[in-house]
Amino acid sequence: EDSLSLTRSLSHEMAAPLSPQVEDWIVSASEGSPFFLQALVNHWVETGDAGGIPPTLQALLDQRIERLPSAAIRALQTISLLGQYASLDRIMESLQLPTHELLAALEQLEKEGYLAQDEAALVVSHELVGRAATRRLSSLVSAALRSSIAEAFERDFSKSGDVDILLQAIHHTELSGRRDAVLRLLLKYAESLAECDSPRGLLQIVNRLEAARGLIGAPSTIRRLQARLELESGEYAKSL
Repeated sequence: EDSLSLTRSLSHEMAAPLSPQVEDWIVSASEGSPFFLQALVNHWVETGDAGGIPPTLQALLDQRIERLPSAAIRALQTISLLGQYASLDRIMESLQLPTHELLAALEQLEKEGYLAQDEAALVVSHELVGRAATRRLSSLVSAALRSSIAEAFERDFSKSGDVDILLQAIHHTELSGRRDAVLRLLLKYAESLAECDSPRGLLQIVNRLEAARGLIGAPSTIRRLQARLELESGEYAKSL
């Protein structure tokens, strides 16, 4: 309520009334920080961009993150990419850091207020911090890190049999740009994937692979999986 009141007060002073949707986003994104809130209101008034990071706030976040040790920055980026799946085991699997180095990195992030714990997962304390951290990743490093995360998810699936975990492995593999690896996962786990609860999302991945000519000469197993997913998604004509 205090954040909403301050948001409306600032927008009134600037003679720039906000829609309820913009107000909700600013209040949610600022998470109780008056500094963040004012920066977001100013940014929206100047640009009309509800969702971007204001340059002043971005510069501040960049400076703070830049002061972190390299291992802490990489851990922060990994946690951001893992999202709700950022368990300690997956972070360790993805980064392959010595335990003492990872613990030191997590301790530093907690000390600086970048981390919070949500049941079994570690989460970045603020959406804007996570976005500022991942924005620093070069395309090459981002691809390598997502590949490592995908491999950690695949190893996890081999132990748990949880198809949601397997879908995360495919998701990160696709974002790493390795179409051949996506095809390998689809082929290797076709039987499990055919029973997934998200046929439409998986079908979109298969279709993107096909559009990129990544299914040329694909085994009939992949074609059967594609048809099964089309059937489960209600695309009956394509399935037939």
